[in-house]
Amino acid sequence: MRHLFAFLAGFSVVFLMAGGLAGCGPRPEAIADGSDPLAALSVTVPTHRFDTAFWARQEHRRTALWHDARAFCLGRDRAVFPNCAHVQRVFFLESPPPLPALPLAPVVRTMGRALRELSPPPTTQPGARR
Repeated sequence: MRHLFAFLAGFSVVFLMAGGLAGCGPRPEAIADGSDPLAALSVTVPTHRFDTAFWARQEHRRTALWHDARAFCLGRDRAVFPNCAHVQRVFFLESPPPLPALPLAPVVRTMGRALRELSPPPTTQPGARR
């Protein structure tokens, strides 16, 4: 019985120490507004420092940081990674998807026919050739 009590006491001390050490890391808010923009992308707290303007400057300069951020945020859910919304917004604005091809020929033919039907018949001027 004494051994069991010693084992449980030792186990609970180790468990409490491990739990205490896990809580010693930086808070997500500190990471979001810290000095590392890539780390800010990985937390669930919105950043006030690395906004769309910051990422637009990185994209414009074609920095390695921009390429790393784009690779990290590609396909990430904005609900889980809210700071990726800035990167995704810049990427979309700089490289929007192509517009879908629209079949306009039938519309143009129909519009032309309608315009011809609505137009008054041409009048001839006196002395004009027919």
